[in-house]
Amino acid sequence: LDKLNPQAVMRAYGQELNPESYAICKADMLIKGQEVNNIKLGNTLSNDQLYADRFDYMLSNPPFGVDWKKIEKEIKDEQSLKGFDGRFGPGLPRVSDGSLLFLMHLISKLRDRSEGGGRIGIILNGSPLFTGGAGSGESEIRRYILEADLLEAIVALPTDMFYNTGIATYVWVLSNKKADERKGKVQLINGVNLCGKMRKSLGSKRNEMDDEDIATITRSFGAFEVVDARELDKPAEQKSNRGRQAANPKTEAPKTFSSKIFATHEFGYRRITIERPLRESWQFSDERIAELRFAPKPLNAVMQWAYAEYGEAWNDDEGCEQYGQLSEHEEGIRSRIKSHFSGLKEKQIKALLDPKSWLIQRATLLKAKQLQQLIGSEQHDDMNGFDAKLKKTGIKLDVKEKKQITNAVSWKNSDAEKVIKKIHKSGKPSPIYGLFEVDGQVVEYKPDGDLRDHENVALDPSKSVNAINEAYFAKEVQPHVPDGWIDASKRDEKDQEIGIVGYEIPFNRHFYVYQPPRALEEIDAELDLVSGEIMALLQEVHS
Repeated sequence: LDKLNPQAVMRAYGQELNPESYAICKADMLIKGQEVNNIKLGNTLSNDQLYADRFDYMLSNPPFGVDWKKIEKEIKDEQSLKGFDGRFGPGLPRVSDGSLLFLMHLISKLRDRSEGGGRIGIILNGSPLFTGGAGSGESEIRRYILEADLLEAIVALPTDMFYNTGIATYVWVLSNKKADERKGKVQLINGVNLCGKMRKSLGSKRNEMDDEDIATITRSFGAFEVVDARELDKPAEQKSNRGRQAANPKTEAPKTFSSKIFATHEFGYRRITIERPLRESWQFSDERIAELRFAPKPLNAVMQWAYAEYGEAWNDDEGCEQYGQLSEHEEGIRSRIKSHFSGLKEKQIKALLDPKSWLIQRATLLKAKQLQQLIGSEQHDDMNGFDAKLKKTGIKLDVKEKKQITNAVSWKNSDAEKVIKKIHKSGKPSPIYGLFEVDGQVVEYKPDGDLRDHENVALDPSKSVNAINEAYFAKEVQPHVPDGWIDASKRDEKDQEIGIVGYEIPFNRHFYVYQPPRALEEIDAELDLVSGEIMALLQEVHS
């Protein structure tokens, strides 16, 4: 630092949760004659002891994949009370991983642009790059970082670089004082193969980067340049563990390096919801009506068992006083529930033992039988006439009865007619958004939840959202599902456009290079060579 700027004065600040690490840090600084009053002990996320301070440069290596369940209340309270005036306004990640909370904490500490701004360097695992779909807390945090143009670069480090973990790690570099050429852009630097093997492993640390490896990355970052994937040098051959040169020398993977630059919007997408129409058939068959004797799930199965076990004397005459009476069998029923239906709650068990529940179901069953006599038991493949036929019978059904009977006698059938949800009295048809013209009317169909799908459409600031969505739908969706449409009600909370905006940084996808399999002849030759070496070793053992 003194070489770069002799006039600069460095003052170190920090906060550490682990008492041992805290003590080591302060002891080291005291030995060097540095000020230690600004090093604090405590939880950075729940008790920020440097809340009023802003900094020029910040470095952090937070724990990977550590949950924040114990401080969940404090974090959520700060977000709800302070919003963007606090640290966690953009959103909250899932409780199982608090890495992004540390990143937002650092962002809140950046010195204001008017005072020169600040820069952050933080080491994270791969999860913050892509975990969480559109609208999730993680995606909203990435969205905030990218749309605020805070991310300068991400550097992928080699694996096995740390003592206690061998997973892939990444250095995020953020700043609110980007140079003009970096504005609106992000540099991805791939240094996963930029390392050498250590002579002796230290825990999980098996790889190390030498000065030239580090310089390669810093030069690329400083020059803000695109570097096509290239091999940097030829690694030295390794000796076999028998102390002599192997016939088939083993070598380390070659050092490779590459760098790419992207516009920030290239990491964004808009998730649109694709719906397809519900198609149902219905039939008042004896088998389907019989299901109405029992309440819907979760009581359905246990009621069937209880009826088979204790309902021999029950009949459907209104004068049958013992119908649904199970109190004398309560002990046996509870024992059965404990062993076979343990998911039932006490409230549901009491409903099962209550004769009223059984009588209500019997009344629904008897009404369904009346409907069967009046409507018939033929199969119908058009659900749109169902309500009219029920009404025509004159049998009065309350909302619960109608719903249960409808569910019992109907089923999904891909060959049936589409079920109409609403007929619009005015408006123009728009098939791409689910408004279809049928017999001169604009019709909206009920969606089938089982056929619902989602598509991620790339962002393009140069075009309107609707134009992008519609072009994507026409090219990628409609040829495969001609009866599908875009659900226009699923909109982004921030821009209110159709589709929910999400952001991810698929680092590996951008640097993936296809490696064709080796020729079979080469593999066979290597197997023969290795087999020969093994046989030679065995002969040495037996001789």
